[in-house]
Amino acid sequence: MHDHQAFRKKLKHKLHLEYTDGDWQSWLRYTNGGQNIPAYRAALTDDINLGFGGAGDAVNDIRGNDHGYQQLTLLTQKYLTMTPTLNADVRVSYDLFDTTRMPTSTRTPLNPVSVKSYREDEYLLKAIVHWLPNEHHVLSTGVEYSYEKFGLKSISSPDVPASTQRQASVEPWNTHTYSIFADHQWSISNEWTGFLGARVD
Repeated sequence: MHDHQAFRKKLKHKLHLEYTDGDWQSWLRYTNGGQNIPAYRAALTDDINLGFGGAGDAVNDIRGNDHGYQQLTLLTQKYLTMTPTLNADVRVSYDLFDTTRMPTSTRTPLNPVSVKSYREDEYLLKAIVHWLPNEHHVLSTGVEYSYEKFGLKSISSPDVPASTQRQASVEPWNTHTYSIFADHQWSISNEWTGFLGARVD
C-alpha cells in the first residue's frame, strides 16, 4: 500500500534561480511533483462486483493511479526609465507544463492506452508603459502576444502519444493571442486603493 507517495517514488523538488544586472532581470523556476492516488471505496466496490478483485487483493492491485507533473518557466525582463514620471518594462518568457497519469494496478499493463500524458508550451512577449502624474495615480497601458502549443508529447513519457482522460489521442495544435490593456491605480488613502482596468484579446 503506497497511498499518496510521490510520483514514480521520486523526490518532489523545486528550483528557483534569479539574476539581476541593473535594469535587467532574469529568472528560472522548475517544479517537479505529483503523487499516487489510491483507489476510492466506490471504485473498489464496483471492481469487486465486476469480478476484477476479491478478498485478499491489495488495494493497488484493483485500482489506483500515479499522477505526475513538471513545470518550467524562463523569464527575462528589461526596465526602462524615460522620464521621472514615465517608465516601461518589456518581458519575454517561456512556460512549459507537462503531466502524466498512469495506472498502478498490476492488472492494467502500462501501454499507450492506459498511460495519459501531454505537454503545453507558451511563448509570451509583453510590453507595458507606466505614467505617474503624481504620487496618487498610476496609469498603465500595454500590449501582449502569446503563442501556445498544445497536444505535445510528454517529456516524462516520450514514447506515448499525447492524450487525455477523455481523448485517447490528441493531435498537436496551437493558438496566437494578441492583447491590448490599460489600467488606472488610485491611492485614495493609506487604507484604500482603487483599481480600474480594461483588456481586449
